[in-house]
Amino acid sequence: MTFVSSKQLQSLTRTLVYLLIFFLPLFFLPFTLDPLEFNKQTLLLVLTFVAALSWFGSMLLDRRIELKRGLINVLPFFLISAVFFPALYSVAPYVSWVGSHRQEYTSVLTVVACALLFYIMANVFTQRSAHRVAHAVWSLSTFLTGIIGVCSLFGVFLFPFDFAHIKGFNTVGTLSSLTIYLTVTTIFLCAVWMSHRKGDSIMHDGALGFFERFLMGGVFFLTFFFQLVIDDSRLWVVFIAGLVILLTLSCFRIQDFSNRIRLWWPVFFLAVSFIFWLGFPKLLPVEIPLEVLPSHASSSVIIQRTFEMYSSSYGSGPGTYLFDHNQFRGLDLNKTFWNVHFDRASSHIMTLIPTVGILGMFFLAIFVLFLFVRSFHQVVYPKTRAQWLESFIHSCPWFTLLVSAALAPWDMTLTVSFFLFSGFLASQVIQETKVSTSRSTPVLSFMISFLFFLCVVFFFSGLFFTVQRYAADVAFTKAIRLDREKGTLEDIVISLERAATLNRFHDAYYRSLAEALLLRVNEQIGTVDSVNSLNSESSQYIQSLIVACVNATVRATELSPSQVLNWVSRGSIYRELIPLMSDATDFALSAYQKAVQLEPQNPEYWTQLGMTYLVAASHVQPLLGSQDQSLAAQSQQTYQQFVLGAESSFIEAIKRKVDYAPAHFQLALTYQRQNRLDDAIGKMESVTTYNPLDVGVHFQLALLYLNRAGEGDLERAQKSLEYTIQLAPSYSNAHWYLASIYEHQDKMAQAVKEIEVVLSLNPDNPVVQVRLENLSMGRVGEQWSETLEPLDL
Repeated sequence: MTFVSSKQLQSLTRTLVYLLIFFLPLFFLPFTLDPLEFNKQTLLLVLTFVAALSWFGSMLLDRRIELKRGLINVLPFFLISAVFFPALYSVAPYVSWVGSHRQEYTSVLTVVACALLFYIMANVFTQRSAHRVAHAVWSLSTFLTGIIGVCSLFGVFLFPFDFAHIKGFNTVGTLSSLTIYLTVTTIFLCAVWMSHRKGDSIMHDGALGFFERFLMGGVFFLTFFFQLVIDDSRLWVVFIAGLVILLTLSCFRIQDFSNRIRLWWPVFFLAVSFIFWLGFPKLLPVEIPLEVLPSHASSSVIIQRTFEMYSSSYGSGPGTYLFDHNQFRGLDLNKTFWNVHFDRASSHIMTLIPTVGILGMFFLAIFVLFLFVRSFHQVVYPKTRAQWLESFIHSCPWFTLLVSAALAPWDMTLTVSFFLFSGFLASQVIQETKVSTSRSTPVLSFMISFLFFLCVVFFFSGLFFTVQRYAADVAFTKAIRLDREKGTLEDIVISLERAATLNRFHDAYYRSLAEALLLRVNEQIGTVDSVNSLNSESSQYIQSLIVACVNATVRATELSPSQVLNWVSRGSIYRELIPLMSDATDFALSAYQKAVQLEPQNPEYWTQLGMTYLVAASHVQPLLGSQDQSLAAQSQQTYQQFVLGAESSFIEAIKRKVDYAPAHFQLALTYQRQNRLDDAIGKMESVTTYNPLDVGVHFQLALLYLNRAGEGDLERAQKSLEYTIQLAPSYSNAHWYLASIYEHQDKMAQAVKEIEVVLSLNPDNPVVQVRLENLSMGRVGEQWSETLEPLDL
């Protein structure tokens, strides 16, 4: 006795695919840091693997295997091979195998699910009734997706979450991705509407058919709306290409269109699209978020240099375009988007080429060419109208998606949509079915049972991994939100530790945990008044925090050694620990040197490397006056090496971005350490040109003038300090030094006034109180240098 039949399980399989079609563009959850891509991948995995289990179960109950014949059984392996072999040599294994940081759509895990989805649809969606339901679900889902996007553009936010209260928010991804999805669906629905014939159509009859027509009209309107709002030539080309494909394929079987007047509608849309593509003024001046992509030229350079560095056969690994771009981008980008990290190229194809290599693209080409040839042949030379109808309707959006892959980047929604249409095509272009009955072949019966058992084990193992991975991301997101809401460090560390424990392969969890533990170290040290007051228990606790912090940052770099952020974080942590660890200087410098190797054109990392050299120099500086002559001489040599290293690093940063003010600022301080005050002042003056509103720059320039003490420097310092106070009236040290200048100029009333301001800002500071008392009584410092010490606040 069985509780379910094989037909019920097959119906369940189709229902799960319907659910995937409906929720794919709409699905998001607020519990994870990335509400879209991560959750869409989870949805794909769960629904696809449950559908596969249901399908295998139906064959087990029916004791028969019913599969398509021929190359269709090999195509999923070509798909998986396209990413499997490159992932073996990936520079970021977790990103390539599982996916993270919005790179889930190219991971091996996603492609395996898509290959399985493709195979299920090719074998299960063979009846037109199943296609009718799927098309109706797709139309409704697309219409709702477009409505959500329109509402957010006009400030009507339908969801209570903060990330959904951003103008341009939609449930697909970027506005360009949403427009491409709408465009592909429009081409699809246009093909359905043009080929409709009562009693022989993909559309339903009656009230449901009327509702489908309403949805078609709504999707058409939404597509044109977003095309006009974004007004991007790439998106117009995709729409135009889809219409051209639609009209071209229509010409081969024009006799199969019962209402040929409908053929003029694509012609009308094509003419209108050409007008806007060729530069017609924008009709809908709606403000939209800026969307920045690398150019085709720069994307080509990334491909070339990636192949030079890594294997041209395997590339750098699926989902690793971010690392390729960081390492191989040109200097020209520093003039505009110097600190923007592009995680995909100008198009989906140009994103895939450097990451999966020639071999991966070859396997993908086999998959695409097979479906292209079979579907095109069936559209041009069909045996029946039924064959032509299914192939025509699904070929048009599938070809349009291929065009979009050459012009724009994809995301999870577009990727899965491609495989859904591929499954629709495969279900029709391959008609032959092979049936094997296990009653007559006991070996086959055992194989089916064993295969089903493996599927069950694989499914529950995968489900456990998915749940654990999801729980880890929820914990990580909780930590991020606690940080934004000024939560306690202890609670933040607990959440990060939970995330790292649940998912031991995600480098970002360990990186964030290390940074949070460093803050805990500083917090604990801040509670200690002096070294003598530090008891053994507190000392051990601080030491354990330091060890945990170091272990976490090392683990992050071990998990993803090509992620530059891991090395930057590691360098900053070791730099903070230089006073506490004897070998922290070497580790900090080597970490930042690795960072500039991974992203050599980023001036920020060169500047951070230079600052690390300066911190190391400051740590050595007290030894310069040692009574041990050999130690003092060795320290002097080490100090000079660190200062020269800092100077070299800052110069490298300036070479990469001439107007990068932090590098100029730090270089000026380096010159000051070398007693090159003229160079330091000249450099700091140039920084004020780049950053005229930077309070710290003007303050440091004033100090340099005071240190040089040349002719006119006192007046220059006075002007700089007065301007600093104008920018930041509560800057205590600026008032403090300005009082010293007034005191030196014998302007006692003005000096008293400045110190009174300092006292009002720091009422409990005894140093300020004493100085105000001395100035009020006419007592001044015996030496000019006595009043040039900074105020300890």
